[in-house]
Amino acid sequence: MTVAAALQSVRRVPIAALIGLVLTATFLFVAIFAQWIASYRLGEIVGGVWEPMSDKFWLGTDNLGRDLLSRMIFGARTTIFIAVLPPRCPSRWARSSVSRRPCSAVGSTRSCRASSIS
Repeated sequence: MTVAAALQSVRRVPIAALIGLVLTATFLFVAIFAQWIASYRLGEIVGGVWEPMSDKFWLGTDNLGRDLLSRMIFGARTTIFIAVLPPRCPSRWARSSVSRRPCSAVGSTRSCRASSIS
C-alpha cells in the first residue's frame, strides 16, 4: 500500500471517528505505561491535605495528600479492566435473570419478581 493510498483511506473515515480513535489510543497508552508516566506511586502520600494545583501537583492532592493526577493515571488501568473483562466472562446471574415464563397481569408483583430471579 502506498502512502497516497493510505491517505486516501484515512480521508474516508469521519473526523469524529478519527478523534475517538486518537483518544482511545491515548487512553490505552496511558493505562499500559502508567507506572512510568505517573510522577508518584498509586497510594503514596506526597503532600499536604487538599493542596491546590501547582507545578508539583498538577491537579492538587486529595484528603490524604495523594497526588490526584497520578491516581487518575493509575485509574485508567481499572477502567480498561472493567470495560474489557465483563464481555469476556458472562455471569450465571445475567443468564438466570431473564424470565423463562411470563408473569401474569393478575398475579402479584412478588411472584413476578421471584420467577425472573430463579
